Amino acid sequence: MTEFEFEKARFDFKPIREFAPDKTLVAAGLQWWEDRHAQNYWTQQIKIWLIAGAVLILMFSLVPLFVGVWLIAIPMLLAVAGCVGGIVYLKRLPNWRYRSIIFKKGGEMIAPQGFPSAETFHTIEGFDFRSIRTIEKYRNPLAGGFDVNLFLHKGDMITVALALHDAAAHKVAVQLNQAWREMLQAEVEEEVLNRSRRDGSPPRRR
Repeated sequence: MTEFEFEKARFDFKPIREFAPDKTLVAAGLQWWEDRHAQNYWTQQIKIWLIAGAVLILMFSLVPLFVGVWLIAIPMLLAVAGCVGGIVYLKRLPNWRYRSIIFKKGGEMIAPQGFPSAETFHTIEGFDFRSIRTIEKYRNPLAGGFDVNLFLHKGDMITVALALHDAAAHKVAVQLNQAWREMLQAEVEEEVLNRSRRDGSPPRRR
């Protein structure tokens, strides 16, 4: 990772705010520039297994009198071929991409570029952002970086950013918390306004 790429990952963040004609907030979120840190991790792991498999195949091929040697060598050859295919696939993925999360009026949360564990899903059916308890970064040793997770009141967890560098994950968590709280406040203010309209009394100024 070059110094330029690291600085871009740290500071290329775009807060998202959408307003109705009457200036009320209808959507808030964040767009960030995400590197494929987890992809690089798995590429390294596959390379290690690839080298180990190649060494074992070489050892077996040097012992032609070993009974049933090819019964072991052939599956290993297939495994090595699978590792090569995995590396080729991972290397063809872009190393960098934008990702964003947006909280919308009414409780909806959308991910225009998909969720880390489900790239083709852009929303979660039945999800309401008012069910979120907190948004935090979390160290992910397996992927070699930091995730950003939504922790819900019922104990569930939703990962919205995967294997970021520490500084980037911290900023994503802070900015998403701010966007989420702004939408919660907008929902409360709209409820107060609607109640005052029903009661025929002007809303109280805070």
